Amino acid sequence: MKIPFIFAALLLVSVNAAADWTKLTTHPGQVEYADFSTVRMDGALKQIWKLQDFETEKCIGAACYRSIKSLHQYDCKHETSRIKYVVFYAEAMGQGRDLKTLNERELGSDGEFAPVVPDTQGYYEFQGICGTEQKKK
Repeated sequence: MKIPFIFAALLLVSVNAAADWTKLTTHPGQVEYADFSTVRMDGALKQIWKLQDFETEKCIGAACYRSIKSLHQYDCKHETSRIKYVVFYAEAMGQGRDLKTLNERELGSDGEFAPVVPDTQGYYEFQGICGTEQKKK
């Protein structure tokens, strides 16, 4: 039972140590980034770490955070995606104390892939990661 926790901890340490964040989008009160140096491929599957950085602190109960890192996995062949890990940080840009880590089971997905919805931010991110063009209708 300790092995998944140790793996997740090592994975998070490596992401913090080598992060090279590229801005993807800006929304009121938040900026989204991706670290393209973390792209990993396994056949049709690709994954990347993303970061949401908030202008002001967000709180869930007593836990307040300024940024979230998440590991996204894409199935390029089937145009689906899932989130494998989410980590909440006390400071901006994924810095400071990690307040909470959720795996895919805790996120409620149980590892299931979901379709990538066309003409959404997630779809354009999928295209960027998988190197596909929007299909002509």
